[in-house]
Amino acid sequence: MPIFKVESKIDFKKILQQLGVRKAFDLDQADFSGIAGNKGELAVDGVLQKTYIKVNRDGVEAAAATRILFNISLSRPTKVFNVDHPFMFYIEVNGVIIFVGKVIDPRELTLRTIHCRHPVHIKIN
Repeated sequence: MPIFKVESKIDFKKILQQLGVRKAFDLDQADFSGIAGNKGELAVDGVLQKTYIKVNRDGVEAAAATRILFNISLSRPTKVFNVDHPFMFYIEVNGVIIFVGKVIDPRELTLRTIHCRHPVHIKIN
């Protein structure tokens, strides 16, 4: 069996736009009101996918991750949550908690201040 490692990174923004997905990337036309509150407050800024495959004598290791970057309109006042103390968070989708986490030492975070329109409770319907 050959030993090899493959890593790739794909930016899907141009690909999706060529396929006709354009409104989602335009803040004036995007309608994510189901998760953002009102039309025109949220648009997709980028869609990136990274993959990793490693094959060696011990077996196969593979991983893939897709990241969607959003552009948020700050047309209305936001709440500021200063990340200067430990905190917990969760993400809820349709009434089901799908992700829970805690930050013990916020000094390790890249972004120290999070601007939120809503409390840190993130709910997606």
